[in-house]
Amino acid sequence: MIEWNLDALSKSSVNFEQVIIVVGFKQEKIREYLGNKFKDIKIEYVEQKELLGTAHAVSVVEDKVGDEFLVINGDLIVSSDFIDDLVKKHREHKSSATLSLRQVEDPSGFGMVELNRVGGHIIKNIIEKTKIETSDNSKSYLVNAGVYIFNKHIFKAIRRIREAESVEYDIPKAINVLTKAASRNLVHGFECDGMWMSIRRPWDLLDANESLLKNMKFLYLFSWDNIPGKDDGKLRKFLEEDVGLEWAENAEIHKSNADTTINISKDENSVEIMMDAKKEKATLKISDGRTHDLKVKKEDDKLNLYKFHNKGKIEDYAVIKGDVYIGENTVIKSGAYIESVDEKGKPLPCYIGSNTEVRPGSHIKGPCYIGDNCIIGPNCFIRPHTSLGDWVHIGNAVDLKNSIVMSNTLICHLGYVADSIIGEGCNLDAGTKIQNLEFENLKISKFSVISDNIRVKVMREFVNSGRSKFGAILGDEVKTGINVSIMPGVSIYPEAWIEAGSVVRNPIYTEGEEI
Repeated sequence: MIEWNLDALSKSSVNFEQVIIVVGFKQEKIREYLGNKFKDIKIEYVEQKELLGTAHAVSVVEDKVGDEFLVINGDLIVSSDFIDDLVKKHREHKSSATLSLRQVEDPSGFGMVELNRVGGHIIKNIIEKTKIETSDNSKSYLVNAGVYIFNKHIFKAIRRIREAESVEYDIPKAINVLTKAASRNLVHGFECDGMWMSIRRPWDLLDANESLLKNMKFLYLFSWDNIPGKDDGKLRKFLEEDVGLEWAENAEIHKSNADTTINISKDENSVEIMMDAKKEKATLKISDGRTHDLKVKKEDDKLNLYKFHNKGKIEDYAVIKGDVYIGENTVIKSGAYIESVDEKGKPLPCYIGSNTEVRPGSHIKGPCYIGDNCIIGPNCFIRPHTSLGDWVHIGNAVDLKNSIVMSNTLICHLGYVADSIIGEGCNLDAGTKIQNLEFENLKISKFSVISDNIRVKVMREFVNSGRSKFGAILGDEVKTGINVSIMPGVSIYPEAWIEAGSVVRNPIYTEGEEI
């Protein structure tokens, strides 16, 4: 999640140069994974030694930030468009502090925002962590979206609430201090364009996973309609970095009168990109004899060019439909069927990493993501919105649906996993089934099966997941014996062992105690 936000910052038009990550629990994992640089952005880490709230987390960077700085909560995923829109509105209103806002149907767990007037942008008050029980999905609530722009005044506000609070002090309280200060400290709030996802509970990962898979793109190169023009830089970068043509930076670019050919040349070097008559693919020819095939997709009324991604081996009688990325040394065996299109036949993205084997009889429906060094099948069914990490083994006749399976996990033959999150290093032995519907609450009509939302037990209290279909949450290195059945909404603590033939109806906590 942090990496997604770093990527958004790197693509922002604001030109961020440094990111400070406030770390605590298992910080070594974050430091090791991200290092000290992401693309052109420097990364610095500051430890929050005591967990005293979000305002305390911001206070620990006081001597590290400049006059203005952006804050993103760690439980969010946002896009560069969202960040750019917030920065733009902040600058236009010359605010002391600016909040991102969002309309949500369920405000519980968020801070609800009161504005000084209907249609206004000045924050009057934030009501923290509201718990509103409502079944009226037609109503939405304006809440604090967890992305902020502050100046140094925020630290004075934090010091004021720190003196008054005995345990935790959070950012909304500090913002409420600013709203009551002088007019020069006006706090504004804006609903921003772009992607915003809040990941407050494990099951929220499934919604995020589905959204991100649908929007996956495989190396967009440039728009044919913007050459010559504003996409020249993208074309030159592709030729330099992906094709290895160092001379492309200073080359001349021309397009034919018939709008079917782009010529790039410098001295004796040249490249020709030709569009086919149906405008479905293009061929790149280099003067030294090399060629590259490019894919053409019409998006936003423009013809965008992508690289063809098939670095592996597709055996005879394997079928591939859709926008499928096949990594280096990956083998799609004879009889495998990869179908990544929607109901109308429109291509959907499906990523299969390197050194992976898709065995005979396996049926994969996109959008989905399969990592490196995986074994898929034989005869398994991987349904849409499924993500597999690296070194995952899906055995014979496994049915896997709308789930996240993390690295180094084995799901043995005849298993069923639906709408679930499976941690790293798990081993689900033969016949393990994870149910995703509560049968006692089913309402069966002529054409469909409807279930009430599944509740999940969190710290001995039931929480509404908001999902009518939800399987289980398995921590790292969970082991099941053969023919284990796991009921909907169950959480299983890392390293738990479950005996063969067990039916798991309640959470399994740290000591292996079943509640």
